[in-house]
Amino acid sequence: MNDYINVEFKEEPLMKKQYVSLLAIILATSGFLFSCGDKMNKNTGALEFDSIQVNETAHLFGDTAKPACNLTINFAYPVKSTDNKLKDSLNSYFIAACFGEGYIGEKPAQVVKEYTEHYVKEYRTDLEPMYAEDEKNKESEGSIGAWYSYYKGIESHVQLYYKNLLVYRINYNEYTGGAHGIYMTTFLNMDLINLRPLKLDDIFTGDYKEALTDLLWNQLMADKKVTALPEILPRRKTSIWTKTASPFIIMYMISPRMPWDR
Repeated sequence: MNDYINVEFKEEPLMKKQYVSLLAIILATSGFLFSCGDKMNKNTGALEFDSIQVNETAHLFGDTAKPACNLTINFAYPVKSTDNKLKDSLNSYFIAACFGEGYIGEKPAQVVKEYTEHYVKEYRTDLEPMYAEDEKNKESEGSIGAWYSYYKGIESHVQLYYKNLLVYRINYNEYTGGAHGIYMTTFLNMDLINLRPLKLDDIFTGDYKEALTDLLWNQLMADKKVTALPEILPRRKTSIWTKTASPFIIMYMISPRMPWDR
């Protein structure tokens, strides 16, 4: 008698259908993921960004008991791209806008280092002689200390990167003595195809300023849910944002202005 039992496994039609369905799902999922990955790289140049931070404090005469200057920098810049010409051009524009045209052509890290050193050197060179003279005639330490405490802040970031458009925002503030500091926001609306900044004249034709002013003020009042401009004047800063332009309105306490009002 044969002690072995022959066992035959048969694959039923239902199992075949399950395998086919599973394979279809895997292929569909793979196609979706590849499609998503492709869409993620639709922005011109596939740019990647990094930033350099500085927080430097330097006292007059190197004496921590004396007034000081403080410099803070947060500089955003492109570090990778499928188009090196695009990356280098953007770096030139960003460096010029944040630190001045004299630094164009240098590496971002070197620019920030040199700019920091220059700021500290200029502060001490300009103020130490005056401070020494004032100390001789001072009535109290507090009477002169505050006026010699300077600061500067430069903060930049990419506010929008969409296909052929990149919007780079720079927030700037500085105090060099006096009643109050200086605060400013600048935008670079970059055309990534032609490698140049976009201006209002590239978007609008004819005498557009009056019509655009009315449009912006009306949108501003709608956003703030008010019916008259005096209701929003105490608010110092407001921005109106779209995907194609970046008007930024500074609500000055004496009179509001549009960016093109000078």
